[in-house]
Amino acid sequence: MLAFRLGFLDIGWLDLLDIGLVALLIYQIYNLVRGALPAGCL
Repeated sequence: MLAFRLGFLDIGWLDLLDIGLVALLIYQIYNLVRGALPAGCL
């Protein structure tokens, strides 16, 4: 099932779900790293 077409890319609902899950995973890893390191290191 096609969600929309972006130029030559056909983006489906599973693609959008995958992008959202990867973004959430990266955000969680960022928060984990930010909390584990002292503020001066960043």
